[in-house]
Amino acid sequence: MRWIKEPDRNDPKQIHYVLATEPGDPLPRALVEYWQRILTNGSSLRPVDRASLGFEVLVRESECDTSGYASAHFYTSLNRSYSGFDYALRSGDYNFFRGEKESDEAFNRRFLVWQLDQYTALKEAARDSEVLALFEKVNASYPLKVQAATGNGWFDLQLSKDGFGPISSQ
Repeated sequence: MRWIKEPDRNDPKQIHYVLATEPGDPLPRALVEYWQRILTNGSSLRPVDRASLGFEVLVRESECDTSGYASAHFYTSLNRSYSGFDYALRSGDYNFFRGEKESDEAFNRRFLVWQLDQYTALKEAARDSEVLALFEKVNASYPLKVQAATGNGWFDLQLSKDGFGPISSQ
């Protein structure tokens, strides 16, 4: 796995930090490295510029797509995306294909379960001792709210608990 910088397609001044995995790279180790980069950079931000951290898992749905990925963005206290620190983790583990004759309802149900499994893995990686130390450093000045997105809404990852928070109605 390796870190690369990619300019945004719409705004070349905006840089995305991408952790690209290779076939055979274990996703749990990549998730730990992903957390470490995000929290290391986040510790340099003012608390109002990193009031929350949002994750999304975007999948490779067809053979035409290059790969699925997890994305992470810091959000300001005004709930605006903080530009300058956007992260992606590209992995073949984020490939999720629809069954040939699968109904929308069946696919959406299966996809939600799959997404929650991915967020569980992300949460487990956050329990790594090095990641916990970085998270404590970030939280020392102001608590960082960590959320994840599904097609049904955002929810609190609740890193210190076993389960997830309820899906927001926003």
